[in-house]
Amino acid sequence: MQGVRYGGHDPDEAGNGGDPQIVDLVHKYLVLGQREWDVHWFRYSASFDVTRINSSQRDVLFLTGVANDGAAVIERWVVSPKSEPAGHEARAVAPSITRERVYRGRTLGAIRELGPDPEGRFVLALCSVSGLPGDLPCPWIASELWQIDLGPGYAMTKVLDASQEASIDAAETLLVMQHVSDGRMWILAGVLDFPRTLLHDADNDSTFENWAGSLSEEDWDRRGYGGDVWLRVPGSVD
Repeated sequence: MQGVRYGGHDPDEAGNGGDPQIVDLVHKYLVLGQREWDVHWFRYSASFDVTRINSSQRDVLFLTGVANDGAAVIERWVVSPKSEPAGHEARAVAPSITRERVYRGRTLGAIRELGPDPEGRFVLALCSVSGLPGDLPCPWIASELWQIDLGPGYAMTKVLDASQEASIDAAETLLVMQHVSDGRMWILAGVLDFPRTLLHDADNDSTFENWAGSLSEEDWDRRGYGGDVWLRVPGSVD
């Protein structure tokens, strides 16, 4: 059993000399017959300043950042560990990475959060289109949520913006969830957790049928979303 996990990216504390283009990954093997992990750290270089790393499927990472010319960048890194070798020293070989450019440009402005689809079909990008790619505007303004397909051409579709739902200006997180009866949902929430905006894709076909915004905690419970009504999302990383 093996897996690669995002280990850390903190230019001030990661021991990389403050270089925002350095990414550290941790490669973990479960030692057969023992209840312990064999852990190895590996360092990789990116071609842009990395500001955010998200994971979806096992051994798949999405890196968001800013290129030298100021353009925003999203890359998908697929980590390809070799079949599990016999010895500890052999396992210390760095796995290879296939890098795929998903997005590069200024249309999305400052990308605040990324939500990778657990099945690997698309990513959702929460952004402030009035900001520059490297900005962290506060308060968030001109917020938009975009869906970027991960198929040929990387088609982009705007899903929602602040003119439709003002509360997404306060959103900071994107969370995918699976309801026992209502199916697949994506949740946008701020630092205070509520209000929330909910995007509904009941049949999980990558198309959102509807959305509901400015949901208070009382609204959430009234809809039957409080309590033990959520399932593990298939394909998600534990």
